[in-house]
Amino acid sequence: MINTDCLGQRTPVFDIAPLYEAHDPQDLLVSSCRFGGALAEEFSGRSGGRPDHTVVLMRRHGFTAIGESLQSAVYRAVYTAKNAAVQMSSILLRDAFASRPRKVGFMHDPNPLTAEQVVASRESNENSQGKAWKLWCAEVERGPASSLYRNKV
Repeated sequence: MINTDCLGQRTPVFDIAPLYEAHDPQDLLVSSCRFGGALAEEFSGRSGGRPDHTVVLMRRHGFTAIGESLQSAVYRAVYTAKNAAVQMSSILLRDAFASRPRKVGFMHDPNPLTAEQVVASRESNENSQGKAWKLWCAEVERGPASSLYRNKV
């Protein structure tokens, strides 16, 4: 696991490369039960029961998010990506000004959430997912004919 500033104190990283066998296409896709089981272990922290993590970073391939429902999983996926973009911008801005003298209160290193903040944030997010889900469903239903969400049969 690595320390990540936008996902809490510790976020597991899944690396599929060591799992490849000679006959496997090395396309980074979790396309077999063997790969899926290995990815699932990263969520559980290998302790079984309820997952210890809701997001696993995938080396060279992004991340995977899970939830107790489809709403929860989509909410986490959308906001993990948005928060990661904000965090990256913060780091780039910090680094861009690193050679300049710091002014009090101007530059702060991004800090990971504390364990208590992770728990409280998870509870808060789970309680507010319904609003975002309804909005996203309405966007899909009202989208133009050329919408990315249109199913082609």
